[in-house]
Amino acid sequence: LIGLDLMHTPDNGTQYYAYSSGDLKLYSVNVKGYAEQRNGTKYGIYLNGGTLFMSRSTVSGIYAINGGVYGVYGSGAKVEIERSTFRDNGDELGSNVYQIFHDVSGTDEEKIQQGLILDRVTIEPARTFNGVVYGIWAYARRVTITNSIITGIDYPGDGGGYGAYLQDDMSCNTCGGLVDIRDSSFTGAGSNRGTSGSATGLYLRYWQNVQLEGNTFVAGLSGSGTSYGARSVYSRYVTAMGNTFSAGQQIASSGRGLDVYDTDGRLDLYNNAFDTGSLNNTGYGLYVNTGDALVEITHNTVSLGTWADINNDTSWTAYGIAVRNMSTMSPGVTIANNSIRGFDAWTGAGLAYSADYYGIYLSNNGTTAETRSNSIVFGVSRNTYGIYSNNNTTRPGQVVENVIRTGGGSRVYGIYSNSDDDLTVSGNRITQGGPENELYGITVLWGSGQSVLGNTIVIEGGDGVYAYGLLESYADTTTLFRGNTVQIGDNYSASGIRLWCGYARYETNNISLGQTRGSSAYGVYNQCGDATFRGNNIEIGGSNGGGNIFGFYIVNDGLTLIDNQISAGGVQNSSSASYGLYVASADDDLWIEGNTINGGETENGDSYGVFYYSDASGVNIVFVNNRIDGGQSRSKRTYGFYMGRAFDSNLVMINNFIHGGRAGYDGYSGRTWGMYFDEEEIDVYLGANSIYGGDADYGSSNEGAIGLYFRGSDYGFVVTNNIIHAGSNLDGSPIAVVDDSQGVGTMGSTDFYNNLLFGAGTFHMYRDAGSATFIDSIATINACGWDACGNASGNIEGDP
Repeated sequence: LIGLDLMHTPDNGTQYYAYSSGDLKLYSVNVKGYAEQRNGTKYGIYLNGGTLFMSRSTVSGIYAINGGVYGVYGSGAKVEIERSTFRDNGDELGSNVYQIFHDVSGTDEEKIQQGLILDRVTIEPARTFNGVVYGIWAYARRVTITNSIITGIDYPGDGGGYGAYLQDDMSCNTCGGLVDIRDSSFTGAGSNRGTSGSATGLYLRYWQNVQLEGNTFVAGLSGSGTSYGARSVYSRYVTAMGNTFSAGQQIASSGRGLDVYDTDGRLDLYNNAFDTGSLNNTGYGLYVNTGDALVEITHNTVSLGTWADINNDTSWTAYGIAVRNMSTMSPGVTIANNSIRGFDAWTGAGLAYSADYYGIYLSNNGTTAETRSNSIVFGVSRNTYGIYSNNNTTRPGQVVENVIRTGGGSRVYGIYSNSDDDLTVSGNRITQGGPENELYGITVLWGSGQSVLGNTIVIEGGDGVYAYGLLESYADTTTLFRGNTVQIGDNYSASGIRLWCGYARYETNNISLGQTRGSSAYGVYNQCGDATFRGNNIEIGGSNGGGNIFGFYIVNDGLTLIDNQISAGGVQNSSSASYGLYVASADDDLWIEGNTINGGETENGDSYGVFYYSDASGVNIVFVNNRIDGGQSRSKRTYGFYMGRAFDSNLVMINNFIHGGRAGYDGYSGRTWGMYFDEEEIDVYLGANSIYGGDADYGSSNEGAIGLYFRGSDYGFVVTNNIIHAGSNLDGSPIAVVDDSQGVGTMGSTDFYNNLLFGAGTFHMYRDAGSATFIDSIATINACGWDACGNASGNIEGDP
């Protein structure tokens, strides 16, 4: 048929504008319906077997009241359409509309021959009030679509819309069912949709091979349910290159750019653009869930919405790339060289809406997952994760060389790992910024065998920011943090490393903190756990406005510290204290060896190299080969080593160098102690240490600087082979040793052997508590000539 207009008088019942049981060719044919609508099913062109070739033709105005509409219906027929248009078709009340309906039949070879081929076909949106519009519905073995524009619904009713629904009949897994779509666009629903019903640009089901290249898939406006730019279910080999997948704009519920469910064989996605669209609920740029396939997701761009998408004041959750539940049969998952972007969305920053962002989301995968060289950039947002990895436990995974930047928000994580096993997080660069709230660099919770290596974390300044570089909780001793760099700017509060019941190993990490503004700063904060720190460099700029400074903070557990550099930094404009190493309520043993510890500097507060104050009992504490400096205090006190409370515990200190610090300068007075023991029960062994009382300016007082000070009850002290220097007091005489343990409660017991005392002139030790009577003879000391002495011998004086 050439150059004809095919029309039909409107009537009730089933009507066919063109019907063929053989081969039909249409050239420049217009199949035209009327505006008048009648009951019954209406067919523009009906093929019952044979073939259809249609060129430069139109199917338009096919309407029914409530019976269903088919523009082209092909049953057991090969359908090939080019340069043709479908427009203005619809069902007024509630039945489905199929612009092209294709249903194969016969043997497997016959099904392959009964293919659907479309080129330069335009399917404009149809209408239905309560039904579903399908631009294309095909139950086939072969579908090829090129250079076409396909739209589902655009009508203010409650119906749903599909650009195309394509399904292999699944009767033959070796027949090679093929979908090949190129340079075309698919839209589920237009902008005039109603307030309910879902939309899908392209739906694929049961295909053996899928090839998508250069297309645009848009879900469009959706009123309810989940809408998809494109969705593939139970397909085997899927390749998508150079496409755009968008959930669309003004989505009233949830949307996904591309959803792939239960795929085996291979899934290759590269050079595509994914967009979550705007949401009221949850959206995904790309969502891959379940299957055995080898998955390659590379060189794609992902947008978590744009400003133009926002049309109401709401909050939502958006995922850039999500891969979940891939089985142990999958050869692996690779997510590499992708770019993911999210715009500003947080009410806390004065906006009318908030977003929770997940850049890359990995969960419950039983195969190797490699996340590499991706770029993730978010504006200010609510609760956000650059890369989220959860419960991927069967095979080793990698998160390597990714670049993540966020604009801050309520609670923002660069990389977050929860209950993963054998995950390597390496060579990533994370930059966090923003005005306030909690910012985390890398977080590791639970799991085992994880390696966090050579990452760079930069958390920029913000007056209201709580900054955490590395956070660990309940990871076991097989987890390693090594060679990471953490740089934290000036924030409200900061922790370079934060542990909550941490058991991992930390080696050769570099931690640098700026100043805090109003709250405390911690180089390392450890609460609970038994982690090991070796060869780390920890340095704090200080605080300006109120908070204490802690180079290393330990509470409620014990640790092993070996060969670390710890510096507490400075405190300005307050009377807050500065601590190099702070131990509170340690209920497990401590091993401290080969560290360099500096107490920092305060203007109007106390400074401590090591501070120990614990209600726990029965703890063994060992310090070996450390260099400890009490730091500086302009107007208060400094302590090289301070032990306040330690019930029934044991302290061993061997071959340490301890400096009391410097106190009193710029016209102020201050006091220093090399080592200070307060009023509690403890057994102490001090052997082969070098103890310097510090440099003080405390007027003419003899107690401005003291090398070693005992004060307490029921002590058991053994002090042997130490060098004890009283230090210096600008206008007074320092004291090498003060044993004041007689002064409170039961008499202590001090054994004092083979120590070298110097720097104190004629003053060395109290005869008894509070008497202000000094022992000025080394012979008197060796004769045990003071009240708290247990045994003494072999002590000498003089400059070594």
